[in-house]
Amino acid sequence: MIDPEADPGRAPDGARDDGARPREGSARIYARSLMANWFGFGANLVVLFFLTPFVVRSLGHTAYGVWSLLMMVTGYLGLVEVGVRASTGRYINYYLGRRQPEKVSDVVNTSLVFYAGVGALALAIAVVLGALLGKVFPKIPPELAVRAGWVLLLCALNIWVGLVLSTFGQLLCSQNRFDLRNVVNLVVLAVRAGGTVWVLSAGGGLVGLSAVQVLSGLIGLAMVYCFASRKGPQVRFGRRYVSGAALRELVGFGKWAFLGNISFRVICYTDAAVIGWLIGVEEITLYSLGLMLVDHGVVLVGHIVAVVTPDLEKAGGRRALSELRWMVLATTRTVAFFAVPLFVGVIVMAPRFFVLWMRQGEFVSSGFIAGILAAAHIAALTAKPSRMTLHALGDVRFVAVTVMAEAALNLGLSVLFVAAFGWGLYGVALGTLVPMVAVTGIVIPARVCRCLHLDAREFVRSTAARWVAAALLFAVVCAAIDMAAAAASFPVFFAAAGAAAAAYVPIGFLLILTPGERRAILGLLGRKTVPVEATPGGVERWCR
Repeated sequence: MIDPEADPGRAPDGARDDGARPREGSARIYARSLMANWFGFGANLVVLFFLTPFVVRSLGHTAYGVWSLLMMVTGYLGLVEVGVRASTGRYINYYLGRRQPEKVSDVVNTSLVFYAGVGALALAIAVVLGALLGKVFPKIPPELAVRAGWVLLLCALNIWVGLVLSTFGQLLCSQNRFDLRNVVNLVVLAVRAGGTVWVLSAGGGLVGLSAVQVLSGLIGLAMVYCFASRKGPQVRFGRRYVSGAALRELVGFGKWAFLGNISFRVICYTDAAVIGWLIGVEEITLYSLGLMLVDHGVVLVGHIVAVVTPDLEKAGGRRALSELRWMVLATTRTVAFFAVPLFVGVIVMAPRFFVLWMRQGEFVSSGFIAGILAAAHIAALTAKPSRMTLHALGDVRFVAVTVMAEAALNLGLSVLFVAAFGWGLYGVALGTLVPMVAVTGIVIPARVCRCLHLDAREFVRSTAARWVAAALLFAVVCAAIDMAAAAASFPVFFAAAGAAAAAYVPIGFLLILTPGERRAILGLLGRKTVPVEATPGGVERWCR
């Protein structure tokens, strides 16, 4: 774990921090990767938009609520990897950053052998959970409880496929080949969408739906392996590359990532459990649709952090703190630039969207739930670059402890707001909002300021103060446009959303981005290189 009081200019091997910023041309690489990620995300969103109403109508509210509940259970089942997935990606980039490529083979081979063992464990646990599901959730109809056991078994198989796929996907991402990774995602999406329509039309139900997930995952695994073999870093395979030292390293880092993952899943999936326990399984559908809209926004903006994470981890391996300071400030502002219009738009316009989308007035509550969750995730997303910086520096224990605290508060407040105050679905959403803003939005950035020797007031002035001002101004503009449009059809709604987006561009450009970043963007659009002096002072002037 990093010592925040250590010499900020010294790497662990005695090498000095050179204060360099990311390599020349990295902005174009990030832009290419981000566009590839967003293209894949856009395709997924289009499929989701048209497919979700079909799935809900085909399964019915109760069966769809059970499907959502099973996805929650499967999310917990994925914890069998005890954080090794996160540590595998971290150490691939860590050793590449330290120019020790031979260690990458040890990391990859050891993780694959480990996944073989935990995959078998996941299947065994799924069998037990399937037998007990009807007793744990007695409100599930008996006929659905029987099918749910087979669904859990297939989902456990899909977990193993996903773990192996993630290792080869991390090899591609370490070389910034997010474009190839998204080619795989698009093929998987096509198979999954087509298969979903076919099996539900044929009456395949929940079991058929889960079988499609497994088939598409296997196709994705084959493709990503081929791409990683050609475009990823050179990796040798064999038993001699399976190392006990590498396993201890992966598990040592991963145990804290594991605790963080448990807590993160509590945050993500507790809501469905609380609703199914205290309110009723049929109400999960209304909540899960609002959550789903916000989750896709989180994924969209999260791609910004994803494309810089490999370089963050490489810089963390070198203890290049000046480079990390530059990256965390610039990435935080970039995340805010895109998060503000998206989530403020959800807060203002989601109720109208859900009524138009689902064609039933009861779904207006899904829109209000989405608005509450969107407010929480603005704070969480703008803190995500800080959290990934702590991971890059090895300070994963602190991250895990804070996420555990957030999860405990989430569960406690959700139960309190529902059971004691009777706030129903809105109480569950508020139980997520309060701890997410307080813990993730404030505590994590404060820790980064200490570890990187950043002045906290300067951090707030150059990040939070900018995006909060932009969010407040845009909320007023967005509300005025939404009221003026009073959309009664999707064409009018999307026209209003487009007008709001156009109005936001100058707001975000002027209020969130720094003058140096504005010059860099204009230079990037004009295909001109904007020179930045590769010293700490030059980087700091660029950030201001």
